[in-house]
Amino acid sequence: MRPVPAVCLGLILLLLSGPLLSAAHYVEIRTRVANIRNAPRRGAGIVAKAARNDVFQLEDEKGNWYAIHLFSAATRYVHKSVARPVAFVAELPQDSSVRRDIFQAWQGAQQRARDEADRTRPPGRNLKRNIRLKNLLNDRYKLKVFHDFQLPPAVYRRIILEGNRRGW
Repeated sequence: MRPVPAVCLGLILLLLSGPLLSAAHYVEIRTRVANIRNAPRRGAGIVAKAARNDVFQLEDEKGNWYAIHLFSAATRYVHKSVARPVAFVAELPQDSSVRRDIFQAWQGAQQRARDEADRTRPPGRNLKRNIRLKNLLNDRYKLKVFHDFQLPPAVYRRIILEGNRRGW
C-alpha cells in the first residue's frame, strides 16, 4: 500500500474538521432588548441590557442559556430565546480618532465603575462585595460605551489592544 501524500492527508483533516472550524463563537441579540444576567436562570440579577444586533463572544452553553464574555472577568448569560449563534468578523471604525475616543470612553467607564463601587461598598469593609459590584458596573458602563458608539461589543479587545499599544 502506498503512503497517502501529505496534501491529501491535510485535505482530509480539513474536511473532517470543517464543522469545528465553522462553529459560531459569537452570539447576536435578536430582540429589541435582552437581559444579560449574572447566572443562567430567569431570576438571576440583571447585569445590563443588550440591544438588538449586539454581538458577544460565546464562552459556553448551559441548558437554555448562552454564557458570554462581556468586559469583566465574570461570565454573563443571555437566554437562548433572545440570541442566536453567528459568524462574526470585527470591523472597527476607519478613523483612528474615533477608536481613540472609544478607548478613552472605555477608560472613563472603568474609572466610574471603580469610584462608584468604592463609594457604595468600600473595599475595606468587604472586598468580595466591592469586586462583585465593580465587575457588574464595569460590564454595565462599558456596554453603554459600545451602544453610544453603535459598535458591537465583541470588537472591544481590538480597540483596547490598540489603545494600550498607542498609549491613548
